[in-house]
Amino acid sequence: METNSFFSDLLEKYGLGKLVDDPILLPGGQLHESYKLSASTGNYAVKLINPSVLEDEYALKDFEKESKMEDLLAAAGVCAVYPISYNGSKMLEVNGRYFYLAYWFDGMPLSYDEVTEFHCKEVAEQLTRIHSIDFKRTENTSETLSIDFDNYIKRCKEASLPLADMLNDNLELLKKILSKGNQAAENVSMALSLCHNDYDLKNVLWNNDQYRIIDLEAVAYANPYQEIISSALSWSGADNFCFSEKLFDVYMNTYFSYSKIDLNVNWMDVFDSNLRRFKWLEFNLEKVLKNDIPQEERDAAIKAADKAIKRIVYFDQIRDTVLNNDKLKK
Repeated sequence: METNSFFSDLLEKYGLGKLVDDPILLPGGQLHESYKLSASTGNYAVKLINPSVLEDEYALKDFEKESKMEDLLAAAGVCAVYPISYNGSKMLEVNGRYFYLAYWFDGMPLSYDEVTEFHCKEVAEQLTRIHSIDFKRTENTSETLSIDFDNYIKRCKEASLPLADMLNDNLELLKKILSKGNQAAENVSMALSLCHNDYDLKNVLWNNDQYRIIDLEAVAYANPYQEIISSALSWSGADNFCFSEKLFDVYMNTYFSYSKIDLNVNWMDVFDSNLRRFKWLEFNLEKVLKNDIPQEERDAAIKAADKAIKRIVYFDQIRDTVLNNDKLKK
């Protein structure tokens, strides 16, 4: 694809004027590519959908489902960047390439050391809006997560990967935390509502006090209780190993003040049952041990697996402090 030519055709087709500068490829986006377009009618963000995704016959139906969920978020007043709709469709097409188009919001994600009480209050209040959409209690249908850490250590040693030592040094603790997590998953209070499912620092853009939530592709029905804890931990620095009890308290107090859902649950089970970090660790261990991936991807997977182990250990270290929060003890 000749980039400037494609985007010129895009602007012409949708009546948005002409390019006034070269498109800028935005960082991130492991699956899809995103660009900033400077046009004579203003600035726009374009997310090009990876063609391989659309090879699945159900892909377009999934995108249509996401579009309906975005409409629900907008109706609930969630402050986000939403795709522009043309003739009732948000999935647009030019020259055989599909994409989303949105008005440009001139903001940047915060670094963990920039987060203040103000930011925690704002994002927590927005999360209550998301979770209030179609909240309902459900039956517990949890499945046990089993990870053969001993086998991963053996395979990592055979591949001369430093992850073998990292896994071995934390082997008993990892097994203990996973076992406790599986037990909690059997008892955890289950509910479903719309969730962002990746509500961390990188997915909120800020321009002074103005902000927009991005990356709505992951929005889906999930357990809101687990997202409350995981997002509060992220915004209070835990993901970067600098947990702030004060910021966590502000986040939780704000959420409980604005929330309209039933919050009478066992928060210890909620904390322990969130096994996403273990799933992310296993995903990257499998990726690291593949024979047919580029070295750059292998190095990234090694780094991700290493960080996942450290996060699992760190979250265990701050567990008692987190669960001592006034809102979570009730």
